[in-house]
Amino acid sequence: LVASAGKAKIDELDALYAADPRAFGNYCQKDAELVFSIFGRTGLFRLTMERASLTGVSLDKAWTSVVSFERIYGMELSRRNIAPDFPSARDVSGAAGGTILTPEPGFFSNVAVFDFRSLYPTIIRTFNIDPLAHARAVDYAHSRTGSSGNAAGTAETITAPNEAVFLRTPGILPALIAEYFASRRGALEQGDAIAGHVYKILMNSFYGVLGTSSCRYGRTCLAGAITSFARKWLLLSRDWFSREGYQVLYGDTDSLFVASGLSDAASYDEFAAHCAGLAKNVNRFLSQSIHTEYGLESFLELRFEKAYRRFIIPPLRSHRDGNDPGALKGRAKGYGGWIIARDGSCSVEVKGMEAVRRDTTELGRRLQLELLELVFSGAGEERFLAHVRHAIAKLRAGGFDTDLVYRKRLSKPPESYTSSTPPQVKAARALGWKGRRGTVEYVWTALGAEPASARKSPIDYDHYIDAQILPVAESIAQVMGWTKFSAGGKPRYRRGDFESGQMELEW
Repeated sequence: LVASAGKAKIDELDALYAADPRAFGNYCQKDAELVFSIFGRTGLFRLTMERASLTGVSLDKAWTSVVSFERIYGMELSRRNIAPDFPSARDVSGAAGGTILTPEPGFFSNVAVFDFRSLYPTIIRTFNIDPLAHARAVDYAHSRTGSSGNAAGTAETITAPNEAVFLRTPGILPALIAEYFASRRGALEQGDAIAGHVYKILMNSFYGVLGTSSCRYGRTCLAGAITSFARKWLLLSRDWFSREGYQVLYGDTDSLFVASGLSDAASYDEFAAHCAGLAKNVNRFLSQSIHTEYGLESFLELRFEKAYRRFIIPPLRSHRDGNDPGALKGRAKGYGGWIIARDGSCSVEVKGMEAVRRDTTELGRRLQLELLELVFSGAGEERFLAHVRHAIAKLRAGGFDTDLVYRKRLSKPPESYTSSTPPQVKAARALGWKGRRGTVEYVWTALGAEPASARKSPIDYDHYIDAQILPVAESIAQVMGWTKFSAGGKPRYRRGDFESGQMELEW
């Protein structure tokens, strides 16, 4: 109903309001109807109702994790005739983030991804991580030592790797998680995915609330106990794969990426069967380790998640020195793969790379996916470079003019930037933004950043070649060891390399 965007859209709506109230009303009605359509399509409203019903909070508080947790936990304390903790100002620093294993940059075949099912909730359940169990363990230590020291080494307590202690008496939080696991399983068996999702996200929120000062039960040691246990079992699982002769390429929090050793002839079903067997053996090893060290039943479960026929971990751009690819440092949380479907077909999947980053142009996203598809399907260096040349030629011919928009969000009004002027701020000021935050759309021109909806200068194609096309191509070529255009044996693509000589448009 309104085709323009940015400031032009606001101007158009203002004009409709003044000159054509009926058209303005139609826009407002459609805008409101779309909200309900989104609710219906996504199930968001029912999801909110389910969560509010489960936690007992009002609809406007349904997605506030701390309020929900305090109500649930407080009700359980009340059932035990225990008063809840008083809210108090305390320094809760949370805990270190998830463990990241150093990525191995390179190009790999037949990679399996394993992940722990609900890792943090199962750690809470296995090791009795609970605010009350911790408080009582500290009191127990005080009664034994006359100080506030921990109770490590006693038969009555469990000591986490970060030295937080918990009584072995079953705690409230582990019992809640066990109940939610059972309820979620029942909901999924009945085909109620929304209810199942509510239980999942509620369980996953428990770690976060234990690491924030806004929650009366939050303690740094509680969140640290969870992440320290997660690190321990992730590293032990990695070591198990290594002892069995498998190369672990990467790991992040609850996932491991493992070179399976299978051939390209392996079907998805063969892949799944082989990896399910490996997961079963890892789980048996973890259960035995936990029982031996802690005398506890393990609820940890490593599962085969997916398989990639081809897999690539690009190097960090800041680690380009050296001719040996093995000396490069891989990019954490950034990889691409040719994921295998159950019918044996493959498709490109990207995580953390330019193709899924919001601040990348549509040109950069599309080109990265196209180049990965070429590489994964077996294309060589010449065909790869021909595709890059073709993209540059089409860009200069204006064929990508609608795909060159950057989208970046302002977290504060543009007038708040005084020491520097990022391009999105320059574009926002050109739009007349004051006291306003939000996403700015801009393009790069001969005069720098200009609003996409109000561009006045010619597009700077050289900028897009240097900032969008060549970095994407170079990161892939570097992993492949392709150095046709290089400096001292290191890939270093320049515009002139692709705009001289005959272009080979081979497809």
